[in-house]
This record gives sequence, structure tokens and C-alpha cells, in this order.
Amino acid sequence: MMILCLAISLPGREKLMQPLSVTAYLAGSIALARPSDISLDGLLAYQVLRRHMGNDFYTHADGREVLCFARLPLEMRGEIPEAVSKLQTGDVWMNPRQGIIDQSFWYWSCSSAQTVVAARQTQYWNKRFDTHPALSNHVDFGGRVEKVIIENGRYKAYHMPLSTLITDKIVWYAYGNLEEIRTLLTPITAIGKKRSYGNGMVMRWSVEPMEEDWSEWKEQELMRPLPGATALHWATRGAFDLEHRAFRAPQWHPANQAMCLSKGRRDAVSCV
Repeated sequence: MMILCLAISLPGREKLMQPLSVTAYLAGSIALARPSDISLDGLLAYQVLRRHMGNDFYTHADGREVLCFARLPLEMRGEIPEAVSKLQTGDVWMNPRQGIIDQSFWYWSCSSAQTVVAARQTQYWNKRFDTHPALSNHVDFGGRVEKVIIENGRYKAYHMPLSTLITDKIVWYAYGNLEEIRTLLTPITAIGKKRSYGNGMVMRWSVEPMEEDWSEWKEQELMRPLPGATALHWATRGAFDLEHRAFRAPQWHPANQAMCLSKGRRDAVSCV
């Protein structure tokens, strides 16, 4: 398969692209296992598809069966197939039943989440069917002798741990269109898990221009997972970690996960 390697953006957008810092100011805590699990391209892709599809967004086919493309206001980088470079928002991107899978190693120009964690704590969420005897009159088994199973199935009882991080902000670095990114992020009021519990509440967003592009490297330090030939190039020179990681949105899709350069510094390589 021939791969076209270039950085690409939509016509007319390229001149509007610039280095950016994107900050979510939080109310105090966010429910995450790892600080880097919140991806900027994932948040933007959700917003782009929701705006494009309207109410159909909530009834669309499962993404594991038919995955639609989201054209983000970020630069595309890496090993980009020509067919992918021409996709527009709403186009079918992957459809395993028809053999359409994007196994290339391109990615959006944004860093992993940069978070200063002040503290960590474990909360618990519970789900339990109320078995109080006084409520038995409200359960109608139609005259049959039955019981509610709470060991498994629909009414299974849960006592589940929830990892939370205490922090006042999350920062990403990106190369993209400032106004479009700001417009997409402003309506997002909470991020992370268990948002209905009050976790991950966003008080405000800040999208500001920068002098340097830190979406991939900041002062020689790697800022995001890098897949494909780029990862191989630096991994063979040492001083870098390799992990199986997601490298583009949606991060849950297996085709968007691969062995990636995950941590290290360019000035620590053993040879050039």
C-alpha cells in the first residue's frame, strides 16, 4: 500500500493554523486513571460530529461497525494515505464488514494532556437494588414465586472504585485554527468520567496563540505518542520508551492504537 507522507490541512485553513495552548480550568477534581487520558482531538471530534449530524448523532450506527470521519481544525501529520486526506466530516472512514480499515499512522497535531496533579484519591460509586422488606408489596411477580437476582444480570449490585485526580487545570499544545477550536470547546462544561457526580467540571476554556509549536516536542521532550516510521526512527536511537498506545481519535478504536514512542528526550539519544 502506497503511503503519502505529508502534513496536510483543508484548503483555506492552512494560513489560519498556528501554534496554540489550550487550557481547561477545572473546579478541582477529574475522574481519570491517568492524567494523559483526556485527549484534545477526542473532545474536538465529538463536538465536530455532533454539530454535523444534529439529532442523528445519537441514533447513528455503532462506531465499531461504521466509523465516520471528523475533520478537525488541527493539522494532520504523519503517514497520511491520499484517500484519507480527502475525507470530509461525516464520510465513512472505517467499515470492517466492507474491509475498510485505516491502518496508516497519521495523527492530529496536538499534545497529550499536561496535568500537574496535586493529589489523588479513590471514590466509590454504588448501584444496589433496594431489598427492604417494606418494598416487597411493590414487586409484582404475577402470583409466581420469584426473586430479584442481584449477583448478576440487570440488577447486579456494584461497589466500584473511581480514581480521581485533584488539579485546577489541564493544558494541551496544538497547531490549529484558534477560533474554530475555541468555538468547539466553549460549550463543553465537564470532561472525564462520572461528570454527573460533579467530577471534571470546566469553569472556563482558554485558547491562546504561542510563538513555538509544542504539539509534538517541547524543549526536546516528547509531548505525545508518535506512531509509525517516526517512532521507529527515534526508538532505534535509544532514550525513548515504546508503549502500545492510542495516537489519534477516537482513542478506543483498535485501528487507532499501535506501538508508539511514548516518552523521552531528543537530546538524550545515543547517536544521530
